[in-house]
Amino acid sequence: MYVVRIETDLGFGRMLEAWLELSGADMVAWHGLDSDTAVFEKFFPAGEDASSAAEILEEQIKDWSGSKDVWSLKVAFMADKDWQESWKEHFHAEQVSDHIMVKPSWESVCVPSEVQVVDIDPGMSFGTGRHATTRSCLRFIDELCSRFDVASFCDVGCGSGILTVAAAKLGCTDLAAFDNDPVAVEVARRTFERNEVEGVSLTLEELPTLKTPGPFDIVVTNMLSHLLVTHATAVAGLLGERADSRLVLSGALDTQYDGVKAAYSALGLTEESRLQDGEWVTGCFMHLQTYP
Repeated sequence: MYVVRIETDLGFGRMLEAWLELSGADMVAWHGLDSDTAVFEKFFPAGEDASSAAEILEEQIKDWSGSKDVWSLKVAFMADKDWQESWKEHFHAEQVSDHIMVKPSWESVCVPSEVQVVDIDPGMSFGTGRHATTRSCLRFIDELCSRFDVASFCDVGCGSGILTVAAAKLGCTDLAAFDNDPVAVEVARRTFERNEVEGVSLTLEELPTLKTPGPFDIVVTNMLSHLLVTHATAVAGLLGERADSRLVLSGALDTQYDGVKAAYSALGLTEESRLQDGEWVTGCFMHLQTYP
């Protein structure tokens, strides 16, 4: 097993973690709170694949950050046992909302009767529910499914499929999920199987050529803020016009959120509420004509 490893400080690490997750770069994040370090890893069976991926990733991060002063990237060999133990050391069950717990497949935990478990395989290195944007999406899904009689749900840019599984376990029955990354679609498929979630319309799609039919009671998307703005019409078009239809938008920093909000307000949607987790803001929107 070979690993592509990025090391940086916690300050830059928080920004990098979000960029990696929202841009579809499936890397595992470890935070060493006592040492002010953040480590990101991705595993490959062959050294050639790891080296090639490292070159591409290094250029992408340089282009995005404009600097290489605070982070380093390298390729190293890692025994399978070390990789498995690394996962077990850093990834544990966490109750992220009133009714949702995310846990790794190897861990046995005591689960309250009112809590639903989303089981994530350790090989699925993105969308584990640990990032602020994912946690906020899960909390909104929980709140909306508790407040309304929700039937249909759409996960835009589904990644590991964690949000769709949560919606299914909270009672949604008409489920759709799509992503433009074939690896993410396959990971989501395995996540659904592991959690015994059936009947999901899972597709490989791009937002500009979207074929997934709406409307849906709940639409959730966790993407970089510029993508939320660029594809606002396509995303908003998936939302139903019932009084209890809601759109959850995540992936914007607090400095970017007003721009995202303005893009959807221009389409007739209004913000009902928002959650802020650190520097990240997630908004819940509804059609203006249904606002009380």
